[in-house]
Amino acid sequence: HGNKATYPRLSDVLGFCTPDQAVMVAEATVKVQRDHGERENRKHARLKYTVEDMGLDLFRPKVEELCGFKLGQGRPFKFNTNADPYGWAQNE
Repeated sequence: HGNKATYPRLSDVLGFCTPDQAVMVAEATVKVQRDHGERENRKHARLKYTVEDMGLDLFRPKVEELCGFKLGQGRPFKFNTNADPYGWAQNE
């Protein structure tokens, strides 16, 4: 498409939350995107650009403020596959 203003971006580790905190963190993340994300340019209206524009050092405290707690330090993780084990599978 040749638009240099749009680009792929790897994710950043925001922090660690427990499973019972995950919905609160997700809701807070969406609210930060709603309040600080791009409104004029639809091609720039994605979370990856909001995090890139704000920087993780500003984005994380906004999420934590809405959650009412601090996120833990990110923990190591490893993906063993990129398959979707919960989706439709042939021959099942």
